This record gives sequence, structure tokens and C-alpha cells, in this order.
Amino acid sequence: MVMRQAMMVPQRYALPSFAVFCLIFLNPGNVSADTGTGHPSPMHGGPVTVDSPVRLPRVSPLTEITHLPGEFGEKIQASPRLASSSLAVPWDTSEKEDPGTAADFFVTYDGGFVLRPRDARRHPFEFKVGGRLQIRHVGFTSDVDSWTDRAGVTRAVRDRNHFELERVRLLFMGFAFSPQWEYFLQLDGDTDERETVEAFDYWWTYRGTSGVQAGLGMRRLPASRQWILSSAFSRLADRPMATDFFRPDRSIGVWLNRKFDSKFFAEVMLANGFRSNGLTPLEMNLDPTVLGTAYWDPWGDFGEQITDWENHARPVIRVGNSAAFASQSRQSEDGGPLPESTFVRLSDGTRLTDLGALQPGRTVTDFDLWLYTVDFAVKYRGFSFNAEFYFRWLNSLRDAAGGPFQNIFDRGFFMEGGYFLIPRTLDVNVRYSQIDGPFGTAEEYGVGIDWFPTQSPRLRFAWDITVLDGSPLDNSSSEIRVGDDGVLFRTQVDTFF
Repeated sequence: MVMRQAMMVPQRYALPSFAVFCLIFLNPGNVSADTGTGHPSPMHGGPVTVDSPVRLPRVSPLTEITHLPGEFGEKIQASPRLASSSLAVPWDTSEKEDPGTAADFFVTYDGGFVLRPRDARRHPFEFKVGGRLQIRHVGFTSDVDSWTDRAGVTRAVRDRNHFELERVRLLFMGFAFSPQWEYFLQLDGDTDERETVEAFDYWWTYRGTSGVQAGLGMRRLPASRQWILSSAFSRLADRPMATDFFRPDRSIGVWLNRKFDSKFFAEVMLANGFRSNGLTPLEMNLDPTVLGTAYWDPWGDFGEQITDWENHARPVIRVGNSAAFASQSRQSEDGGPLPESTFVRLSDGTRLTDLGALQPGRTVTDFDLWLYTVDFAVKYRGFSFNAEFYFRWLNSLRDAAGGPFQNIFDRGFFMEGGYFLIPRTLDVNVRYSQIDGPFGTAEEYGVGIDWFPTQSPRLRFAWDITVLDGSPLDNSSSEIRVGDDGVLFRTQVDTFF
């Protein structure tokens, strides 16, 4: 009877468990500090090669660090107060522990303050902390007073003029137990979300000797190249309107990726949902979201930035594509759509799940979402160009009673280009973005200037002016709101340290 019930478990429950099983047993063998081929660690910026397994030192929780190790001879030592305490260490300490000396660790700055071991085999732990501060002024002049959605609801379109802290972030990263095991935690705060602070990204990854990396945790979902790219590398103050309209969000899940001979990269991920960040399990759909992305750099490593910061003497290009599938087939207790389902908007800005969005008196509760994107980028002698095309299918649309709706197909794209007038100092950029569907077409035209006063991408002053023609997007990060029809001005300071 038990076996019969087990065989009847839906596949939606078995798939995530099987994915986790695969991650656990990826590259089975002795998990140690041995990296085999010496794959580079992003925390070091160079290869870490260790030729034998390690014995990790045992550390008592009663040990108190009174001095951080550094270049001036400070040592890690136990506090005399705790050393003489009457509290006994509750485990066997007969084996002598290595307390570490100034020769074992050092503190440096490498894109953040780093507590780093000199010998990763003997002390396989590293801790790095950094920050980001993005301050912005926003001005918007509207050409319309209001907009009306397909359900007949009229909303005001307001002018805006304010300063804001858009991205205030604290980052912690490093490796633990072995350079192959890396961790990342990012805390984010901003003033347009009522000054809240949340854990934005948090994950563990393991890179095996074959070069395959397995990870689990919260991160950006890999279904759009521009979305995967850090917002710090956007040409203008923020991402294009089309990107934010079609892209997914962050979610918790598991993933596998691999880069082949510096030219080809591929990744697949299984996540809670397409837009499930901040939701409880009861507010999410039962079916996981499946995503994947791949790109090819045929003429050499393209790099992380879309502008030609490196001033390539030879052209480099990147071509890629991404895809995602998400099924929304669960209803709330009152028979309405789940909070996870409310993110989809039609091409005129109406929420798909609003009452009367498609037909009077009816509400969409169930649907399948397919997203496919194609991207291209090139850089050469200070010039750069990139574009991404989006194709979205909304199929199997139904209401709470199971009544069907007609399928919906939306498409969109953006194109951007720029040139460094002064290498690594002054960059000018232009952008065009479009969203098109059966219920309307929206456009974005933008031009901007980026100034890097220290000739480093870690400090950027950006100014742009964007003309919006009927935005269906509602995004507080880019300050492009639903119904916007007018001119948007953004002046921004963005710094990493």
C-alpha cells in the first residue's frame, strides 16, 4: 500500500528532489581542498592549486578573536578572559589545535576587505566584505493625466521629482572548508520600498574538478542576458524597459553550469517560481520553474561589461539565448489567482489576473508562461553594441471554473550602442526599446553619459534622458511606472567598495 502511494506522487514533487540528489552526488569523491586542475577562484582572482586533502582545524566557540590578522604582525589569539574561564570545553581537546599566526592570514583590499589565508590547504577559509551605494535623482514630466486599463479602471499618471537611495547593499563572500565551496550573501535596502532591508541573494556553490559548478540558494533567474548582467553595468541609469517587462525575478532553487574553454557557457536551473521572491510557500504555485541560458564568445572572452571598457584592439562578440517555462496552475483559498501569478501584465499594462482583463466579469487564474530570448553583443576600439529580443507565450489560460481564454503572444526587444570619447573616463550611450502585443505597443528612447572620474568602473556618475511612450511596465528600480507617457530624467552616482 505504501509503495502504491509512493508511485502515485506527482512528478512536480519528484523533480525538485531529484535535482537536489544530482547536486549532492555531482563529482562524487573526496571533497577536499584539492581543485585538481587549479580552476580560478573569483575570491582570489587566480588559480588555487592544492595537491592533497586537508584536515580542517577544530575551533571552540569559546575562542574570541581579539585582533584581526594583518600586515603589521597582529595575531589571532584567544581572549585571556575565556582562556582562564571556569567553563570547560565540552569535547575532547587532546589533539593539538593550530591557532594560526599572522603568517597564516592577512587582511587586504581586493574589491572589498578580505581576510585571506596564505595557505588555503592549511586554513581553507576566506571572508570578504564589500558594499554598494547608488544615489539617484529622478524627474518625470508626464504628457497625460491618467491611463485606463482593459478592465476599465482609470489611474492617475503623476509627475515626479525626488532623490532616492535605490541600491544600498552590503556583500559578504568567500569560501569555506575548501576553495571549491564558495558562499555569497547580499543585503539590499532602498528608499522606494519604504526603507526596508532584505537578504537579496544568498547561495552556496561547489565547483568540481570537471569544471561543473553546482549551486543552491537565492539568486537572479537565468532567463535574460541583460537581467543576468549586474545593474552596475547598464549603459543608462538602469535596465531597458523591455528587459524589465519580460524578465523573471530572483528565486530560490538549484542550478548547474559550466564554461567550456573560455568560449562557451551553459546553465540550467530549477526554481520555486518565475516571480516568487518574498512570497510564502502557500502563495506560490506547486510546479517549479525551469530555466536555462547559454552563450558563445567565438572571438575570445567577451568579459562582464557590455561597454568596451577594455578598448579591444580586435573585435569580440557574444551570441546567446535563454528560455524559461512556468506553469501557474494553483488557485488561492477564495478561488482567485495566487500572489505569484499577479506579476504578468498585458502589453497595455493591465494585470493579466485582474477582473475583466480579458473578458468582462472573468478572472484568469491558471496559465502557462513560455519565454525565449536571443541576444547579441559586440565590442571594438571603444565602440560597443548589444541587443536582446524577447518572445513570450501565455497559453492554457483558464478561469476558476476551467473556462478557457485565447492564447496571447507578446514580443519585444532593445538595442543599445555607445562609444568611449575618453577611454575609461567618458562614455556616451543611446537606447531604443519596444514592447508589442495584441493590446498595444510601447516604446522607449534614451540617451545618456557616463563619467568615471577615477578611471575605474567602481565609481560612476550617470545622467540620462528617456522618452516613454505608454509604458506597460511598473518598476520602482528603473522608475518607469505603468502608464508613463512623457520624459524621464535620471542623475545617478553608483559606487562599489
